Amino acid sequence: MKSNEGKLFIIISRGNRDLINNFDALTKALEQKTNNFFLVGVQLLHSRTESFPLFLDEKKNTVNSALYSFSSTSVKEFRDHYPSMTDEMIILSLISDFDIKLI
Repeated sequence: MKSNEGKLFIIISRGNRDLINNFDALTKALEQKTNNFFLVGVQLLHSRTESFPLFLDEKKNTVNSALYSFSSTSVKEFRDHYPSMTDEMIILSLISDFDIKLI
């Protein structure tokens, strides 16, 4: 965290957690701990039994963060990946603009 190198943080929050109303506090906490970062937040909009039309809506975009609400085609809760390739690609597209080099 103390490094001056660029950092990308990604948080995806299930529908039962309120990322939208806590996003500014999370961004401020990162600002106090590090620099040269960008935070991408995604608030999932459905629960395990609901299904909404597929969409990604930008809620906020600042110098060091962006917040989105996302209604996926996948209805069931998941861990580490979406069952739907479409959902997976939409999430991955949020980080495609960053010049990431894995070492």
